[in-house]
Amino acid sequence: MLRNYFKLGWRNLLNQKLPSFINISGLALAIACCMNAYLFIESVWLRGMHHENKDNIYELTHHKKVNSEEIHAGNMASPIAKWMEDYHEIEDVTRVNTAQLVIKYKNDNFSVNTFQVDPAYLNIFTHNVILGNKSALNDPYQVVITESTSNLFFKDSYPIGEPLQINLNGELVEFTIGAVIEDHTSVAMFHFELLMNNYHLSKSNLNIDENWKVNSWTFLQLKDGLDVTEISGKFQNLIATQNENRPEEKYTSLELVPFMELTQRSDEIEGGAGNGAGLAPQIVLSCIGLFLLLLAVFNYINIAILMATKRVKEIGVRKVIGGRKRQLVIQFLSENLITCFISLVMGLIIAHTLFIPWFNNMANTNLGLKFD
Repeated sequence: MLRNYFKLGWRNLLNQKLPSFINISGLALAIACCMNAYLFIESVWLRGMHHENKDNIYELTHHKKVNSEEIHAGNMASPIAKWMEDYHEIEDVTRVNTAQLVIKYKNDNFSVNTFQVDPAYLNIFTHNVILGNKSALNDPYQVVITESTSNLFFKDSYPIGEPLQINLNGELVEFTIGAVIEDHTSVAMFHFELLMNNYHLSKSNLNIDENWKVNSWTFLQLKDGLDVTEISGKFQNLIATQNENRPEEKYTSLELVPFMELTQRSDEIEGGAGNGAGLAPQIVLSCIGLFLLLLAVFNYINIAILMATKRVKEIGVRKVIGGRKRQLVIQFLSENLITCFISLVMGLIIAHTLFIPWFNNMANTNLGLKFD
């Protein structure tokens, strides 16, 4: 019985080609826009949710005055991280320094987005290790790469232990692959292609362990059940040390910012690790998506009512030969279900192939639909 309803519904849609095309295309475009807006807002509000220690991770930030204006800055003097090791409340600490490094593999050169971190990075942040060992960064001459970077260099071959050369300050230094991690999702806070040990920055002319003029993102993992305000107060004695070593940039206070607030407070924290969009772009995208969807729905309703009035004779004939009201309702509903289903599929295809790639290029995001 249901098969006959859908058969007749499909036949009626084919008989009404122009109205069906307008309805399906309008709904599909509106669904694609809404999907794009939803993925963007999701990537902002759920950013970093996959990290197991997310509730205990904090970025150490500072306040300073520049021309009588209070600035909240996310980059900390790199040597401060070493002082953090003396506090028993801290489980782990890592600095993060970003760089675009050139990698030489065989006869080809590749520019790779690199994070230079302390070995505790993979203990603090959760990354699914596919191959190798998460302790790879304990060896300063081993690196960790993402799955897509591994495919770029090594194709289908086993990458662990394979050598590659990285250009550091004009000198090619040989490293081996210590681990491969899963590619980042759209809700990941960080989007690097390669991780390497900060050892090479500490041994370079930057000397991040002792040079107070070099800044890094500094992340702490605190032990469970601690009062963050009380711990922040203990850090204030570091301000005098910083100001003594770098009098031209004096800190007024230090603040621990919860990892899960970094995206929402990215406009407030200058140079912080959070890189999300502000509230205004989210509202604008939401309004555009909802407006287009409402417009498509009203258009759909108007056309559906118009086409129903043209089928008065058909309805009359069906009633004369014994058709019940319930059967007529099911018939019209089946046609609407077919239209909505086709629109949904077309909307997902348009979003996946056109809107989302275009938006990623324009907004430098990493949005995507997963169908697995």
